[in-house]
Amino acid sequence: MIEKLKQMVEVIAWLDSGRWSEENQNASTLWEPVSSLSPSESILVHWLTYITDIQRPWQYVWRVGEKVFVEIVRAFSKHEFYASENVDQTQQEVVKLIDTYRGKQEPKKVRPFRFEKIEYRPRFPNQHIFIDRTLTILAHSFNRDFMKFVGESIKRHNGKDNGLKNVALDLYFLTYSDCPMEETLRFFENSMPYPALDNFGHKRLWAALRDYRKSKKYLQLFRDGLKDAMGQDAGEQLFRMWMAKEAFSLHLLELPGDVWNIQFLQRAVIPLAERCNINIKKAWSPSRIAREIYDAIGSQAFYPEQLDVSWDLSAKACENELCDLCPFGECDLQKICLKDLSVAKDKYCPIVLATCQYRLICNPEKCPISNGKGIGLCTEIT
Repeated sequence: MIEKLKQMVEVIAWLDSGRWSEENQNASTLWEPVSSLSPSESILVHWLTYITDIQRPWQYVWRVGEKVFVEIVRAFSKHEFYASENVDQTQQEVVKLIDTYRGKQEPKKVRPFRFEKIEYRPRFPNQHIFIDRTLTILAHSFNRDFMKFVGESIKRHNGKDNGLKNVALDLYFLTYSDCPMEETLRFFENSMPYPALDNFGHKRLWAALRDYRKSKKYLQLFRDGLKDAMGQDAGEQLFRMWMAKEAFSLHLLELPGDVWNIQFLQRAVIPLAERCNINIKKAWSPSRIAREIYDAIGSQAFYPEQLDVSWDLSAKACENELCDLCPFGECDLQKICLKDLSVAKDKYCPIVLATCQYRLICNPEKCPISNGKGIGLCTEIT
């Protein structure tokens, strides 16, 4: 039975290669860098936008919210903050600046961000707190430069077994922690260990960090931002550390844990894992479940974050009951799969395109789906 689970994650890894293929990324209009911003400013816009990407349509978040954050970051980067050892004073300055981009507080509504005629209202009030905290720490200790913060973090954790997770922890304390900012800065500046945390997972943190490690669009900005913040040679060296397979391995990325991830795990992955005697507890988060499965099967051909393809697979295939097209359902390869390399050359895989809407150039020789792997697994367990 463990072999069937390995087949499932092999197909998931294949779908993920379609998600991050050059053809698929080139076709995406989800987010485009703003030419008038520096690379570090563009990455900061992306980070702030992701903070608010919860329980809102992605079109609203990334096509309305992002425009407001562009202006906030532009103003933040130009503002000369009063040099003070008191982080609370810096916070007052930051809030005063950002308040010029906030609308009035209305009863029982989250306060909106505004720029000219654009209004963007986050889902939760604490997202304002996260944004204020992030910009305060950057203004106080990192010259308003997000990539300086990230560069220092990479430098701190290079060579450690869990370097990428430690960078994620730094980012958590930058934005999402309720630890006092003065204390947070002492931890960071003195390379002191943070307080022990059972779980610092935050799905938008891991989603953003994933983009900075896998997306070609963000990677170029990430690289240029490190060079601008840390110097050309030092920045290039830090980027090479970041892309190395040891301390910052992709296998350390966690599954963000969206509602679609949960549905797919419950429908297809958990039942199969339990048949393999992998004990999955109901209280576990999706990221914990994905990590547990990864550890149990010991496959280097797959890593937990790749299960995020279920964000598309569940929403497009499962929700629309496309079982006859799904690589884990009753997929009839004879009717769908191109198989023949002479026919498939330079064409998109129809199965991946239909179920996930990813543009992946067909490669029958390497494709696990064309070899029948994964077919019927979902049907078999339901």
